[in-house]
Amino acid sequence: MREKDWWKEPIETFGMRTLFHALSEYDGDDVWEDILGYVMERPWMIDLKDRFATVREVEHTAPWQSEDEDLLQTLYLLYAASRVRDVLVFARQPPPLDPQMQRGLDEWLNRTEPSFELLPIDRFEAFFEHVGCRSTTVPFFDPILHEIVVCDQSDRADDDIVVIEQLWPALLIGELVFARAGVRVRAGSARARAGVADRSPMYWEHWRRHRRTFDLSMGWGTNSQWGTRFRRDYLTDSGRVFNFDALVQRRGEAREATEAALSADQLEELVKNRCMLRSHDELNHELWPYDSPIGERRP
Repeated sequence: MREKDWWKEPIETFGMRTLFHALSEYDGDDVWEDILGYVMERPWMIDLKDRFATVREVEHTAPWQSEDEDLLQTLYLLYAASRVRDVLVFARQPPPLDPQMQRGLDEWLNRTEPSFELLPIDRFEAFFEHVGCRSTTVPFFDPILHEIVVCDQSDRADDDIVVIEQLWPALLIGELVFARAGVRVRAGSARARAGVADRSPMYWEHWRRHRRTFDLSMGWGTNSQWGTRFRRDYLTDSGRVFNFDALVQRRGEAREATEAALSADQLEELVKNRCMLRSHDELNHELWPYDSPIGERRP
């Protein structure tokens, strides 16, 4: 059994990566006092804020290409921070439908389910403010800002998706969406189906308590999985960009198989929402939407 503060030395080198493991394994009484408050005072948090600021505006960045090592490292660090985000909102999600299957998946991925109590939202926001995030709340449903955690079915199939409760806020770094808000919605089945919109596999995310997730770290070793690029979505005055780094076309067999399995509308639904909203029964294999961008910006 590891000592209580085993993480304090490696966190100076590995930052958010070590914090993710420390939070997952924490069994104390006050995660804010024991871990998060300490981390906010670390000099490397300022370095992260400065680095993340370099990609905060879409006009001052470009899609990643293989020769851009500095941008690649920024995307790796954003990904590590997103795993910390996942752990901090874990307790705000419903339990899994199949706990045994979920435990098996967590063991395979070397994940320890966090056990600390709900972190107050103001402290969640305060922690990520230290790396340049601001919280935002938008009352109408927008897939670039909202992740459906619970879907209640309306009686009328054509009813729009309506946000009825926010479980955690969206976080933005400038125009860059760092975290989508977790929301409970009500919707007609033609827009979002209960049991699909809130339970189907979610892509570009590492960990949810109530649903399976897929990101590009899956299947990699303990160290290699941290070499995963953060997906960049931008919300700008001129419109939205989903999966910004896929604007550099990288076609391959996996993407072509996904495009063959889905209609154009289904692929758009998957890329925008990171999951299917209405039907996924016919999709019995992992898809590859990672190289599919959507740009909706006006000139």
